[in-house]
Amino acid sequence: MLDGEAVIWTAGTVDFGAVQARAASSLDRARALAARLPASFAAFDVLAHPDHGGDALAARPYAERRTVLVDVLADVGPPVVREPPPAGC
Repeated sequence: MLDGEAVIWTAGTVDFGAVQARAASSLDRARALAARLPASFAAFDVLAHPDHGGDALAARPYAERRTVLVDVLADVGPPVVREPPPAGC
């Protein structure tokens, strides 16, 4: 189980306004926006994994979960992206 959020990249940065605009749009407008600015899933944590203790993984330190996240997503590419760790981790 991954923790993250849908993001839209514009000019190399996350565009939260674009995400909000799509979420508040009609179905037809959301489809048009998705075609113009596709979304990605930014994963920043892994909370459960069957090969790493199942649900008990969530109770382990972030540094350990981060190692699992990097391993799990090693061969996965866009639209799933691995976010850099927060400062100090």
